[in-house]
Amino acid sequence: SGTETNTLVIYAHSANHNKETMLGPKKGTLAAYLGIEGGGSGGVTVAALDFRHPAKDVDGNMYPVSKDDMSHAVQFFRYYADVFKINPDDIFITGSSLGAGAGIHAAVKEVANPDDPYLVRRVSSRIRGAFLATGQSSFSPQWFKRNFLEEEIWPYYLPDFHDDEER
Repeated sequence: SGTETNTLVIYAHSANHNKETMLGPKKGTLAAYLGIEGGGSGGVTVAALDFRHPAKDVDGNMYPVSKDDMSHAVQFFRYYADVFKINPDDIFITGSSLGAGAGIHAAVKEVANPDDPYLVRRVSSRIRGAFLATGQSSFSPQWFKRNFLEEEIWPYYLPDFHDDEER
């Protein structure tokens, strides 16, 4: 209650199992997030959202249709910050495995479109920070780079790592 706002931590793990992961094997992680000192004037809010699988939900050209899902989640929470009592400028993404891969993409790309007919998609998708672990990008950096990052970012993403394209 009151006017306090929380820091928002958006957690992502595997497609369609985020809530179960936070209440099961990552229960300690959830407790740690909720106990972050100085999390806004009111504390920390954790959102564990299901998202589409970036390697399975693809279009006819094998392009991941879900690559902007995390960014759109940031836009949604920023637009409705008053409803969720969060600080719209204090949003973090965290995750592991597929969630880390999706988080990497969201951390480096702004998807706001001032001409979009949906007001939510007009707001910034920028986040304050990300802490990600064991991202699926580590298994095939070249595939991840081609499918999730814009070409101008490619030279900065694991430039010395050459993986086997067959993996």
